[in-house]
Amino acid sequence: MPRFPETVKTTLLRIVSDMARNKKAFVRNPETDFTRYRMLDFENTVNFILCMGGQPINHELLDFFRYVAPLTPNASAFVQQMAKLRTEAFYYLFQKSNLSYPSQATDSGYRSIAVDGSDICSRRYLDAVIPPCHAKNEYRAFCDMVDRYPDERTASTIFIADRGFPTFNVFAHVMEKGSFFLIRSNDAGTNGLADKLPLPKEGAFDITFRIRLVRKLYIPARCGKAYQQIYSSGQE
Repeated sequence: MPRFPETVKTTLLRIVSDMARNKKAFVRNPETDFTRYRMLDFENTVNFILCMGGQPINHELLDFFRYVAPLTPNASAFVQQMAKLRTEAFYYLFQKSNLSYPSQATDSGYRSIAVDGSDICSRRYLDAVIPPCHAKNEYRAFCDMVDRYPDERTASTIFIADRGFPTFNVFAHVMEKGSFFLIRSNDAGTNGLADKLPLPKEGAFDITFRIRLVRKLYIPARCGKAYQQIYSSGQE
């Protein structure tokens, strides 16, 4: 019986081979890109990117093409071929490979999804956001992943995030989806969410607050939908 890493590798190679038969959907110039015979054709270029380690590109190319020096492309040729690929090609590969390995729920019936898009229980990534370099925004990426999370799983999903993500806007996106969240907050006195609540100044405590959120305005640079706190009903 093949080991799991070998099974995953076989799955990826099969998907890339299928993509190569429809490569026009994954390149920038469908009529010209990867139309001539090259050692670095569409399939080899994608597979090489998946296999890259930490060596210089020329060394990686020699490893990939098994040290056939006269025929091995150089780093410049690889960069030119890589530039022909659309980022959507890798998102498609990511999504198709995930379909082969369904996520698992815990014994309690809940799925725990980390803010980086990984399923904590099955130890794999479920989603990814690939924004342009000039438009990177972790908050918006998290909200986008929540918004497009499969509806049939929302009621049994808990989104987990570290400090830096506890905003009312993020809470509202998860709540609108019908899911749950567990997000660590910054300490009081750090100009974070905890500063907006009447917390004790010292000692250990466990307090529940009820907070109503309403839609306030549309801010494209944040998460699409923005919310504000209306009131906290205090301690229960």
